[in-house]
Amino acid sequence: MGYFVQQVINAVTLGCMYGLIATGFTLVQGLVGRIHLAHGLFYMVSAFHAVIVLMMLGVLGITASIVLVPLALVFSIAATAAWGWGMYRVAYRPLARAPGYAVLMAAVGLLIAVPEAMRLVQTSDVLWLRPVLAGGIGFTAGDGFPVWLGFRNIMIVGATVAVLTGHAMLVGRSRFGRHQRACADDPAMAAMLGVDRNRVIATTYAIAAGLAAIAGVFATVRYGVVSAYMGFLFGLKGFTAAVVGGIGSLPGAFAGGMIIAGLETAWTGWFPIFYRDVVVFGVLIAVLVFRPAGIAGREVLLRLPGAGGARRQGWEDRRMRRPGDRGDGP
Repeated sequence: MGYFVQQVINAVTLGCMYGLIATGFTLVQGLVGRIHLAHGLFYMVSAFHAVIVLMMLGVLGITASIVLVPLALVFSIAATAAWGWGMYRVAYRPLARAPGYAVLMAAVGLLIAVPEAMRLVQTSDVLWLRPVLAGGIGFTAGDGFPVWLGFRNIMIVGATVAVLTGHAMLVGRSRFGRHQRACADDPAMAAMLGVDRNRVIATTYAIAAGLAAIAGVFATVRYGVVSAYMGFLFGLKGFTAAVVGGIGSLPGAFAGGMIIAGLETAWTGWFPIFYRDVVVFGVLIAVLVFRPAGIAGREVLLRLPGAGGARRQGWEDRRMRRPGDRGDGP
């Protein structure tokens, strides 16, 4: 029983980080209708930002975790959000009217160029940091197994709940949230009503990057390992969480993060670790085949060629019926 409780603590902590990444995927896809495959880069970039802050504060003699972690978090969020805004303005906005494959190739190029640039600017070695925010609460379960609830786990879970609650209020109750929903539902009408769609999209990219930055700082604090290539796999798992939860649903994205983290942690704890990633991405394939909408799937808007060519269609039924088929009009 104690071992199970420890694995639940580990899964919830990891699920919070996956949920933050998945929420960023959902934000961008819900607004522009395209998957931002390079989203995992923000996770890696923010980890290096956190390392820089922690090292600079260490040189200044500041070693208190209660000061180190908030400063690293604030700086990483701001710097990584600037990365997200700049990435949209430089790489994606010029391709706004380009075919979907052009945006895909731009994302693939970023996935190659940014880690290589970070490797050249920073280092190709894996960086190991001293423990930050060490300590926690230890107790013994009924079977005698020692269970450890670290202060890092408490911080990650508490901060994630606070951040996602604040983000839900921003989307649901603020003026920017109304503009964001309007641009997602009908971009042309939103523009006619005076909404600056480019600004809304750029701000959304910045917010999504900020959410990924929080996950990157959490990973840096918890694991103490940073490398230039850490964003690719973590980003893919965040994407898997978004698909499992429902790529258009913010609560579903967080739920998907918990599901993927629970599966990954359980497999690591009770089965051979070598097949952990195979199982996780096997779940992605199964969801795409049997339930593409995810657990919280909703109706999406499919944009068809031609001016004004759009129609609504559920993910659950992707058939394009010909005129004259049963159920169609004359």
